Amino acid sequence: MTKINLGIVAVVCGLCALSILIAILLFNRNSKGSYSGTLLVPPGPETKSQVPADLQKAVSAGLRRLNDEDFDQARCGGKGSGPERCVGDYILIAVDKNANQTLVHVYQDKRSDPPDYTVALEAGWQKTRVGINVPFAITHPPDRTVVALLTVVKLDGQARELAYAPYSSSLDTPEMRTAGLRYLESLYDQAAATLDRQGVRSLFLNGQVTESSDKKHIAALVLTEQVFNDTRFVEGDDKARLAMVNRTLVLLAANGPGAYPLSRSRVGAVGLAQIMPTTYSSLAAAYPKAGLPGDRDQGRTQHEPAVRTMILHADNQWWAVQKNQTYAAWLKSHPVERSYLFAAGYNANMATVRDAVYACKEKWLDESCRELPGETRRYVTKYHWIGDLLTSRSFRHEVEKNAGL
Repeated sequence: MTKINLGIVAVVCGLCALSILIAILLFNRNSKGSYSGTLLVPPGPETKSQVPADLQKAVSAGLRRLNDEDFDQARCGGKGSGPERCVGDYILIAVDKNANQTLVHVYQDKRSDPPDYTVALEAGWQKTRVGINVPFAITHPPDRTVVALLTVVKLDGQARELAYAPYSSSLDTPEMRTAGLRYLESLYDQAAATLDRQGVRSLFLNGQVTESSDKKHIAALVLTEQVFNDTRFVEGDDKARLAMVNRTLVLLAANGPGAYPLSRSRVGAVGLAQIMPTTYSSLAAAYPKAGLPGDRDQGRTQHEPAVRTMILHADNQWWAVQKNQTYAAWLKSHPVERSYLFAAGYNANMATVRDAVYACKEKWLDESCRELPGETRRYVTKYHWIGDLLTSRSFRHEVEKNAGL
């Protein structure tokens, strides 16, 4: 059976009558330039004693091992025939602190071999969300760490075996959080360099298309998109929020380009950046020099083209303010405040955001503003919190203290 190994490579009008005072009251922040420093790695637990010193190497070795493994379909506990019968069954690679591997079979309604391993969806997640990088709750002996998982998924109506590195708390180490964040930074650097090298100009500013965003904005958007449960995030404390962000960084570190390719929203947004097919197609047409892949599924699921698309999207959102020259000029010199507006537009589109600002003025993010969807309000809350975590040392320290670390 052919395997997929996802982790081995570790409308148009101006925004009128919007005063600068409203924006100042709303954000109460002032920034004179785009963020160009190294992003701050979020705090989190230290490396557990049973975890190998080089965890990324152990993950890669585990994924390679799974290339040679197949399910025993006679033991699988699912419905149907052939590979589809093994949906819901798992083969794991667990390691000890010296990275010695143990092969584990976890078949439905059967005791694991060897014993004391279980795989299940975390509480509160629907079975329809089963796919890649979903939040599994994996139990294992205390002296072992699960670094790789083989499962069966249905792609285009066909059941296929697929290997990737699942999240577990043992993988949440300083090494992995750092690697995940640096991976995001490198994606932005590569995408921005490609756009600059190809001379992609802004459609609305007198400069390059990359001047409308920065690495903080893109990284915060990606993490905001991949923290799926916005209600839990908004209602949770700093410890809960931090765990959600760190989960995403760990999965990025463990799976690299193989992270989140099958993540799909209920409305059809897919991939790392959760890009809609129509959005991708319109941006590819508007910025032909950007060189986005012609296959929009490929362009949305491959990480670097997806980040290129996010940068183009940020530039394209200027259409909503281009006719209000005073406000547009203010936004150009206040990238932090601009990023909140553009983050809302990434979630709801700028037409919806514009209408909310028209109707509610400085209270457009308040619950009383019915013109802005609740999802978008929660989205900006996530984005704001994550952005501060990545760039503010004082806020990071506050979160670390509140989380009891």
